[in-house]
Amino acid sequence: MPHGGGAEFGYHGDFDWGGVRIARAVRHRVNWRPWRYDHQAYEAVVSAAHPLTPLSSLVGEPAATPWDPELAAAMRHRNVRVEEELTLDALLQDLSMGTGGALRSRDDPVTAPGEHGRPAADTPDGLG
Repeated sequence: MPHGGGAEFGYHGDFDWGGVRIARAVRHRVNWRPWRYDHQAYEAVVSAAHPLTPLSSLVGEPAATPWDPELAAAMRHRNVRVEEELTLDALLQDLSMGTGGALRSRDDPVTAPGEHGRPAADTPDGLG
């Protein structure tokens, strides 16, 4: 895990209140950017979930998402828990395209699981 010196990495976790709390705890220790861990990614995976993959309801006390306040709002509205494994295809696609940790810009469209993404920009760091 990067530490000090301004190092930053892409972070992804479960879309549930426990996952949000873990993300906040990690964020207090190291600098990270959301990697398909924002309201757009959440909405995309919930919308694209296969009918045969039942998603469970969120449990526990809601938690703030300071990196994207709209994420907590979307999670409260949809009340659906999404485990990280359901986004694996999209995460692996990001890595195969060289976005390695998906430091993508906010303008980059989010693709649903199983769809093919694209690098955030044509710069080496993918930040544009």
